[in-house]
Amino acid sequence: MSRTRTPAPFEFLVAERRHDGTHSSTRLSRAVNRGELLRIERGIYLPRDTWTAAARWQQYLMALTAHATARPGDVFAAESALAAHGLPLLQVPRSISVFCRTRNRAGTRRPALSTGRAAPLPRDQLPFPLRRVEPPPARGQRRDAHRAALRSGEEQIPRTALAQGPKEWLPTPPAGLQVHPLPHAVLTYVPQMSAADGVAVLDAARHGQGPLSGQALTTEDVKAHEHLLHSRRRQRAFEHLWQLSDPAAESPGESWSRVIFHEWGLQAPQLQKEFQLPDGGTARVDFWWEGVAVVGEFDGLVKYRSDSGPTGEAAEDVVVREKVREDRLRALGVIVIRWTWADLAHPQRLIRRLRRAGVPLAS
Repeated sequence: MSRTRTPAPFEFLVAERRHDGTHSSTRLSRAVNRGELLRIERGIYLPRDTWTAAARWQQYLMALTAHATARPGDVFAAESALAAHGLPLLQVPRSISVFCRTRNRAGTRRPALSTGRAAPLPRDQLPFPLRRVEPPPARGQRRDAHRAALRSGEEQIPRTALAQGPKEWLPTPPAGLQVHPLPHAVLTYVPQMSAADGVAVLDAARHGQGPLSGQALTTEDVKAHEHLLHSRRRQRAFEHLWQLSDPAAESPGESWSRVIFHEWGLQAPQLQKEFQLPDGGTARVDFWWEGVAVVGEFDGLVKYRSDSGPTGEAAEDVVVREKVREDRLRALGVIVIRWTWADLAHPQRLIRRLRRAGVPLAS
């Protein structure tokens, strides 16, 4: 999957008290009312144009970073923990989730982002509410003992303060992002996810694609933390998704594609097959069905929607280059099938194309 063009760097504006006794929040609040700034968190501001020009997943990472700046003691949970570790999510989370130690504080709070007296944001730009969740007990631990341990300040799993923000272009919170280690974040939430979402996370975790931790999730990590799968149902769900996952996958679109192949009974392909091209170059493809000489390529289309591709090329140059690459692959006598996010949302369309090309059902 192609990467998006990196947005211009920016910094949050943080309210502070001046030496003369005045407070900068007064000036910043006026800018919010004029529509120049947004209040992301209490005392944390951002130019309105920076927020509205960002993609939704970028807004989510902005919101995570702002929350960590305003509340450095909070520990991210659920999808927020996975995002903080840099793992890809097929859908942008609907809320910012943090752990809490007392049951009466759990629940969802109103979004923090404020436009003041300026025009409200469009529906697709709305802020993310805050969701406080109680950490689940370990297998075999009584819930009342678990809550008592949380109230007394004991952490069942050491938390990791990450030293950098979730993306290079985001501001770095003063205390980093507080999040449990990768195995804890994955095992406590992946069992609740759909097959496509869970496999996308596990593929990236096993590949070591989390840019924050730089840590690959191993079988040994899972065994050491399997007590976090505190019910047989969650244990079975995780084992199923783990068996479907593959560290060779390189994008969430590839992960979702493989889940579709499995659910529709298609033969599992080889991943990341490399071909020697007639001109002496090489081409690595997403999927390869050797018995029927079919190549499958997932195309996220991001590179065609920007002014430039991931290497700085113009969009039309990227299209031409991809076309030449496909022609050279076909010159080897293989069939090339390409699909996009829209095809994954309507899998029967994709399955029909692959079956017509000769891809067999699993034996």
